[in-house]
Amino acid sequence: MTYPSPIQKVLEQFELSIDVSEEAEKREGAATGTFQSQMLTEFLAWGEDGCFVVATTGVVELEYASIRKGAGVFDAPCRGTIELTGADRISSVGRLSSQKVEGMQVGDVLLGFITSRKGTIVADVVIRVLEDRVLLDVDINVVQQLCDHLKAYIVMEDVSIVNITADSHWLWCIGPEASALQLDGVDAHPLPKELLGVEGIAFLVKAENAVSTWEALLDQKCKPIGWYALNMARVEQSVPMFMIDFDTSNLPHETSLLSSRVRFD
Repeated sequence: MTYPSPIQKVLEQFELSIDVSEEAEKREGAATGTFQSQMLTEFLAWGEDGCFVVATTGVVELEYASIRKGAGVFDAPCRGTIELTGADRISSVGRLSSQKVEGMQVGDVLLGFITSRKGTIVADVVIRVLEDRVLLDVDINVVQQLCDHLKAYIVMEDVSIVNITADSHWLWCIGPEASALQLDGVDAHPLPKELLGVEGIAFLVKAENAVSTWEALLDQKCKPIGWYALNMARVEQSVPMFMIDFDTSNLPHETSLLSSRVRFD
């Protein structure tokens, strides 16, 4: 099933604005002011039936600079979300994942694998514990398969499992200044560095609020970034990524990610 981004039309019409005032202070005779131009935003298919993500809004080098020196916002329709509620939500995730989640507190985030009976990876998940629910943040291409897999193991447990991907949306804010970003009425979730190799936070919003949230981040000088720049930063840090460097045919020990995804105690 394809999940289009709720802000794709806005991204298609995005106008790149380049502030050259800082350069003017460094070089005598340099141009001053702000250059604004509507460049063609490029999109990239994320899997056969997943979605389209922004590849670049125009200048990859500027997007990369935001990741390394400032804060960039990446529209992440490539992520699906499964919500678990009920008294047994944490213990249920613990039995089915490679992580030790029973001791997690509200606000904690862990990376882990959900594996099949044969030991192969069903999904590489970001496990987020909230006050009244647990969220599994996962690649969009396996979200429904993971949801079905989890439900198959629930018998008498007090837990409800719902795929909320269609009604929710992730925005990733990447870079050393991302942690300082704040939005009224929107909670910022940690984005584990082991996921992409870069620092950041993530905002989960309702699909109908995605555009206003994205615009609010731009108002805070957060620059739009695409997958080309983000993937460049990831590869530089040698961080493998699910459905790119390994997939559902692999075992956990074949990923080079045991230290961040697996607990043996």
